[in-house]
Amino acid sequence: MLAGETVNALAAELSVDSSTLYKWRRQALIDANRLAGHKGFEADPLEQARRRIKDLEAELKLVKAAICGQAVR
Repeated sequence: MLAGETVNALAAELSVDSSTLYKWRRQALIDANRLAGHKGFEADPLEQARRRIKDLEAELKLVKAAICGQAVR
């Protein structure tokens, strides 16, 4: 993997199974458009939408507080 380190050595160092490292590597290649597949951040559109809503709600709270001149809690 890194600088010639074996998958098993790296897995032991990170306390994960070697198959997990292979899955992470595959997903990284997909995310980098080097392999076909669903990108990690696109895998769950509902979760992505919920995260976006949460971010927008936080932003709206800040804007409302700024308009009213109040401190944000």
